[in-house]
Amino acid sequence: MARWQNLSLRSQLIVPVLVGGAIVVAAVVIVMSSVRNRTVEQAGVNTASAVAAQIVSLRGFYTDQIVTRARIAGMNISHDFAGEDKTLPLPATMVKALGQSLAADNPGMSVRLYSRFPFPFRAGSERYDEFGHQGLAALEREPAKPFWAIETIDGRKSVRYAVADTMKESCVGCHNGHALSPRKDWKAGDVRGAPQRV
Repeated sequence: MARWQNLSLRSQLIVPVLVGGAIVVAAVVIVMSSVRNRTVEQAGVNTASAVAAQIVSLRGFYTDQIVTRARIAGMNISHDFAGEDKTLPLPATMVKALGQSLAADNPGMSVRLYSRFPFPFRAGSERYDEFGHQGLAALEREPAKPFWAIETIDGRKSVRYAVADTMKESCVGCHNGHALSPRKDWKAGDVRGAPQRV
């Protein structure tokens, strides 16, 4: 206290201003860092949302326009299409192949389609982590509400985003009538699975 009283009036005024300025600068840095992190996260969520919407639209268009016309033209539609003449991939197979292509062209990005009811030829390769299980459960409860989380994957912050893949009227007949279908009582609007973007 005696030391403080021995300081000149100018020094007594400057010290609190400097300390107050340092506190303000530290607070601004913390707030700006938080705002920047939230902005980056929101940009990631927005991008993931756009990709998921595009995948859903692409699959719907492919199912309604391409598959329908291909069948009329006498082509086969199969999960085992590679190297087969006059054979196009099933809609789900097309999305899976697209996801593999995107991952190869864009390291760190992943698009996949998964389901609680995979066909037998996919069942052995289907793996779901906690996000996958929670996502399917949430989407089955509320199909219109996307499920997402921000997680650290391979040492980097990543947005995981899933939307409900609901059965269309044009899909119900094929799924219920397919000999290998794991479920035969599908109705339009049922959640078949989820496209997920990481």
